[in-house]
Amino acid sequence: MIGKCARGIACLLLCCGLAHAQSGKGDASLEFVVMTMAHVEGCIRADDLLRRTCTRIVRLPAKDNANCALPVQPFEVRNARSVLAFKEAFRTQIAENDALLADVIKRGNESFDREFAQLREGRISMFDLEKLSRELNGRCANVERRWLDPNRWPK
Repeated sequence: MIGKCARGIACLLLCCGLAHAQSGKGDASLEFVVMTMAHVEGCIRADDLLRRTCTRIVRLPAKDNANCALPVQPFEVRNARSVLAFKEAFRTQIAENDALLADVIKRGNESFDREFAQLREGRISMFDLEKLSRELNGRCANVERRWLDPNRWPK
């Protein structure tokens, strides 16, 4: 489940954050930066998979139509400027912790790939379709509104 993926990312961040803090280099913004970047990557992948899956469905049952009601622009396109501004605002933390960030994103991607292996292989499940839709309308919408607000980070 995406919930497992999000919990896994949070646990990994907590462990890495504690180890980082115990080393005397603790920085509260580091955890925020890594978590934000990992969530953005997860949202981009969820949006992409949902869009590709919805375009393959010839006839969607009426009760499932809402799962494929997506904004015109993908998450990545809608948030491109905000992500760039975020990366610029936190460029030092990102550069200094590139390995940590890459590891967290890699683990998140692996979890996502396992969770949605059937959809990625072309086997459509309304349950998986609903999970992706809930993810985009829940956590991803929150990331977009609160963490990637274009007015939050300097341009």
